[in-house]
Amino acid sequence: MGGWVRIGIVLSVLWILVGGFWGNNTAINDASKLTSAQVESCVSANKARLRAQGDNSEPYDKIWTPCWAEHTKNYMTNVEGHWWAAAFVGLAPVPIAWLILYMLIGLYRWIRRGFVRA
Repeated sequence: MGGWVRIGIVLSVLWILVGGFWGNNTAINDASKLTSAQVESCVSANKARLRAQGDNSEPYDKIWTPCWAEHTKNYMTNVEGHWWAAAFVGLAPVPIAWLILYMLIGLYRWIRRGFVRA
């Protein structure tokens, strides 16, 4: 096993770790943003419903409490596939990168052989 292959293996393992962490973190952040938007939508709907009834006092228990009760359930639903995102971002680029590099090396060698024979 040559030095370049060893460097490729080390970089692949490094990418699996870093890319997996990055994919997981991105999926969790997206789930958090979606959950926050759902809470804001719930609060807006509750405020609109109370205003339609003629109540402009905005009591906390009628506006925020029902939304916070749904918050955890919504977050758990939104974050469900975060490990799949981590696995995809961490693992999918590795074989693609190896394939591209081997193709480029093969192309370089093919071109070089053409100049040696000429």
